Amino acid sequence: MQKNFLLILLTASMMADAFMPSHQHENRIQMSATTDCSSWWKQSVETLQKTGAAMALVTVLLAPTPAFAAKVLDISGQDFSGQDLSKRDFTAAIAKGTDFHNCNLQGSVFSKANLVNADFSGADLRGVSFADAILDGAIMKNAQAQEAIFTSSILDIGDMENIDLTNSLWPSKFRIMICDMDELKGKNPVTEVDSKDSIQCTDYIYKS
Repeated sequence: MQKNFLLILLTASMMADAFMPSHQHENRIQMSATTDCSSWWKQSVETLQKTGAAMALVTVLLAPTPAFAAKVLDISGQDFSGQDLSKRDFTAAIAKGTDFHNCNLQGSVFSKANLVNADFSGADLRGVSFADAILDGAIMKNAQAQEAIFTSSILDIGDMENIDLTNSLWPSKFRIMICDMDELKGKNPVTEVDSKDSIQCTDYIYKS
């Protein structure tokens, strides 16, 4: 900020100097009755050039700083199966059809990510945030998703067979709809918790 202020002062000085009457320039061409046309023209051009340069500098200094959008992480179709990706930030990432099969994703963040047809089967999704993520056709078969965070897009998951959703968070108004999903069924092979029981569907009426 201080540097820009000094440059602006310098620019103002340049402009004042450019328009300064010729008699105040001791070391410059003096305008007089004896000055020929070529000298007068040269001095005029120099003045205009200085003025233009000064104005251009002011324009640059006062122009708003352009906002550069952060590059979006696109990992669509990549294979991360079996890897330890715990506590990673995938916020707003594009991961369509990405393979997270058997990954350790504990504590990672997928908020606002595009996870269409992503494969999370057998993954450790404990404490993962899927807030506002696009989950159309996502596969979470055999996943451990205790304490995971979901929004309404939980209804778009393509496969939740044997998932453990114990203590997971999602809009309570969708409980009956979630419990009624054909995709939610079975028992988790690791925790041995019934998928529907993990979100207390036994307290509600749902399809058998």
